[in-house]
Order: sequence, then structure tokens, then C-alpha cells
Amino acid sequence: IQDPGSGLVESAAQALGRIGDRGACATLLNLLWDTEYPLSRRERSAVLEALGSLGGAEVSHALLTLLHASNDTEEKESIVRALGAIGDTTPLTQLLKELEVHPPRPLLLALLRAIGELDGTSSCELLRAKLNSVGNDPIVLPALADVLARVGDTESLLPLLTHLQSIESPVARKQVAV
Repeated sequence: IQDPGSGLVESAAQALGRIGDRGACATLLNLLWDTEYPLSRRERSAVLEALGSLGGAEVSHALLTLLHASNDTEEKESIVRALGAIGDTTPLTQLLKELEVHPPRPLLLALLRAIGELDGTSSCELLRAKLNSVGNDPIVLPALADVLARVGDTESLLPLLTHLQSIESPVARKQVAV
């Protein structure tokens, strides 16, 4: 499975994620930490996606550890997407901390989606604060509006409407309005 460039790791990870073989979690996690046979970016992403599909508390914990250890923004995005897919609310506090450090836009979007998937009702205040800090970003604002809607935060309605009036992009305006 660890033949570099063969595509076996990617294909195997995707298959394990699809069939839901939770027995593969330990092997997949080991692949992420293996320094003797480092995975390519695509392989790491496939393994993380599979782990997100398989889920479990031990996977959440391991992915949080990996999130702390990684300095790679793209890898962090994959980790955050996997954590959101798992649905375990344990990582919610850490994801909110990541949100506070003003991450790059792609990571910010992944964080917002994961928080929305994890039912971040306890995070509404921080999300509303983020609403003020993103300004009228036509990419981030619709994603943030979606998260606030998912968690049912009615207090953000007026600030969202204020931002909506100043968005120049009709597509982004429509996304926020929905």
C-alpha cells in the first residue's frame, strides 16, 4: 500500500472510507504519522477524508493532535473538513480557537463549515464577532451566514442584513440572503 506514486494509498483510503471499515482507523492514522514512507498531499487528503467518514472519538483526538502539529494550511483544511464530517462536538472548542487567529481564507471557510456541521450553537457569540471582522468579503460572508443560519442564531439577522446591503457582488448578496 505504501508504494510511492502508485495511487494505492489514495484508492485504498477512499474504499475504506466508503465501506465504513472502522477497523482501518489505526492503520490510516499510522499512515499520517509515518516518516519512513511520507504520503503525498493527495494521499494525505484521501486518508483524512476516509478518517472523517469513519469517525470516532479516537480519530477526533488524533486529528486534533495533527491539527496542532501541522504548519501546512492545505493539510489543516483537510483535517478540519474531516473533523466536521465526523460530527463529534469534542473538537468544537479547538476549531473556535483556530478561528480566532485569523486564518487564511481557505482555512477560514473550512473552519466555518466544520463549526456549522458540528452544531456550534454555543459558538454564536464568537461567530457574530467574526461577522464584524470579515467585513463584506464576498466569499467568507455567505459561508458565515450559512453557519449562523444552521445554528439558528436569530441575533445575527440584523448584522447580516447590514452587511448584505453593502455587498457589491449580486451572487454573494443572493447567497447571504438565502
